[in-house]
Formats: sequence, C-alpha cells, structure tokens
Amino acid sequence: MKKPLLLLPSLILTSLMLANPALAHHPLDGTTPTTLWHGIISGFAHPILGLDHLAFIVAIGLLALFQKNRLILPASFVGASLLGCLLFLVNIVIPFNEMLIALSVICIGVALAYGRKLASHYVIILAITAGLAHGTAYGDGIIGAEATPLVAYLLSFTVGQFLIALMVGYIAEKILSIRIANNIVARLSGAVTLGIGMTYMVENVEMMAFGVI
Repeated sequence: MKKPLLLLPSLILTSLMLANPALAHHPLDGTTPTTLWHGIISGFAHPILGLDHLAFIVAIGLLALFQKNRLILPASFVGASLLGCLLFLVNIVIPFNEMLIALSVICIGVALAYGRKLASHYVIILAITAGLAHGTAYGDGIIGAEATPLVAYLLSFTVGQFLIALMVGYIAEKILSIRIANNIVARLSGAVTLGIGMTYMVENVEMMAFGVI
C-alpha cells in the first residue's frame, strides 16, 4: 500500500493538469458576491477552482518542508496575495499578470523538480512575487462587492490558502514521509507542476497572439 500512497500527490497533480485549463475560477458563475456567505464561499473556492492557483499552493506547501521555518513560505505567499488583491481593488494593476501567474507555477515546479534545498531568500522572493500576481487575479472576483462580502472574501481566500498549504505539508511529511528535497515524489510533483505552468503559459501566449478565448 505504501508505494501507491507515495505517488498520490503526483497522480492528483497529473489529473488536474489533464483537466481543462480554462476551468472556471468563480463558484458563483462570475457574479459578484452579495452576502457574507457568498463572500466566504467565493473566497475559499477561487484558489481551489483555479488550477494555476491550486498548483502553486500545493507546491508551496511541499517546498516549505525543506525550509528551516516551514511557515514562512506559505505566510509570505498568502500575505502577498492579500496585498495584491487590495492593490487591484484600488486600481493598481500588475501588467501581464496572467503571464506572471503561469511563470510562477513554472518556477516553483522547477524548484521542486530540482531536488535540492534552495536558499530561503530565493524562495521567499518567489513566494512574494507570485502572491502579488495571484492576488491580483483574486481581486477580479470581488469587484463591486459591498463591505461585508468583500471582507468575508478577503479573509476566506487568505485563511483557505494558508490552511491548504499547511495541510499539504502535513500529509506530505506525516503520511508520505517526504522530508528531503530529493524525495522522488516531491520531484515528480514538481515536474507535474511545471507541466501545469507550461500549459497555462502556452494558453496565455495564444490568447495574446491570436485572441483565442
């Protein structure tokens, strides 16, 4: 039973990669949340329904295992994503944001697949940069909302992402025994994450070049 369990993260990421890259990011069919409950649902679901976001969160949870302080990477990413969302809501928009999101997924995939522990400052910079880009995308789902659903949305996606990253790290270490960077499951998961990032990068390039929807 142990070998199939060890391959579980890679199999999950592979199945996600084979899914439609245009999977909807909004659980409310793109409508603006109008209640507290809608804000909570939308905030928690947006990072999960967006394959690019989910892949990065899972990968950051794995990469955090190989750092001395295992909370700093998830916290850096989540904090930066909240900041990016707030900046978007006051009309400060990061240019080529979707390309940056795809690039962030590629970079963290490479970091995992590399199989060596990276210096903390490099991965923290990656986490913060990625968080700003991902957060900008989250802001698009709450434009025009009133104060109550807005606050619920912000808190929900912030707490939700952090808990997912921590849960991934806990399962990886305690159940799958992933403790070192050259673990084969971690490296395979990195390769799959890289594939997801490349898929989104190609999709964004096509949209920019040919107006593909």
